[in-house]
Amino acid sequence: MDPKEETMGGNERNIAVKTLSISELFACVAKYLDLKEMVALSISCKNWSRMLTNEDFWKMMCREDKDRNLDCSHFGSGANVLQNRFKIHQNMKLGDYKGLLFRRYELSNGGLTATMTNNGLQNRSCVLGNVGMWTGKHYWEVHIDKFDPMDQPYVLIGVVPSNGSVDNWIGWPGNGCCITSIGTFLSEEVGKRFASSFGEGDTIGVYLDLDSSFIRFFLNGVDLGFFAEFKSNASVKWEDPVYPAIAVPDVGNSFTVDFHAKCPALIESPKELPYGRNG
Repeated sequence: MDPKEETMGGNERNIAVKTLSISELFACVAKYLDLKEMVALSISCKNWSRMLTNEDFWKMMCREDKDRNLDCSHFGSGANVLQNRFKIHQNMKLGDYKGLLFRRYELSNGGLTATMTNNGLQNRSCVLGNVGMWTGKHYWEVHIDKFDPMDQPYVLIGVVPSNGSVDNWIGWPGNGCCITSIGTFLSEEVGKRFASSFGEGDTIGVYLDLDSSFIRFFLNGVDLGFFAEFKSNASVKWEDPVYPAIAVPDVGNSFTVDFHAKCPALIESPKELPYGRNG
C-alpha cells in the first residue's frame, strides 16, 4: 500500500501501512509460542488447528524463525511426493483424547510404543493419537514390533472420529475405518480384501486427506494403490477431529508409531475401495 503521512509534534514521517493476511497474522502470534503451546491451542480452537495444516503459515514460520530448527524439507516441488504438513505431529504421541486411563495397553518410548497387557472384552480396545486432525493432508507410520497371528489374527490400523470409541473395533459402524493384517479394508463392519497380509516386522503407512475425505495405505514404503472416500459414505456421521487409531489384540503384541515420517511416492491413479456396503 502507499505510505501514509502522519504529523506528530511538528515532525513529519512516513509510515508504511500493511494489511496482514490470516496466515501472516497467525505467524506473528506463533513467534511467541513454542510447538507445545500451539498444540494446546489447536485442541481448543478450530482456527488454530486449521492454521497448523496451512502450507503458507509454515513457509513463513520456516523462513522467518530459523531458531526453532523447524523441518521445512516438505515444501519441495516433487509432484508425487507429499511430506507431512501437520507440524504438530512432531509432538504427537499415543493417548486417549477423552482423558481416559488405558485399561488394556501400556505405553512406553515417550508415548510412541504401545503393548497390550490386558485382553479385556473381545480384544476390541484400540489406542488413539493424542491430538485430533481437522483439515489438511497427514501421513504417519506404524511398525508392528510383535504380533502372533496364531493367538489373534488381526492388527487394525486406521482412523477413528471424535464420536468413536476406544473400546470398539476400528472399522465398526461409527468407529472409523482401517486396514487389517489380512489385507482387508474394514469399514462399517464390512471387509474388502485389496492387499497382501502383513505382520511382525512390517510397517504400515497411513495417508489421510481430510480436505477430500479419503484415506490411503502403504506397506513397507510402497503405496498399495487404493483409496477409500469415508465421510460421505459412513452410516454414522463422523464428527471432527479425526484421530490415528491402532489395535494389536492379545497380550504381548506391540507396535511403535512415527507421527512425522516422510510420505513415500503416491501412485497417480489409485483404484477406489468401496466404503462399507456401498459398491
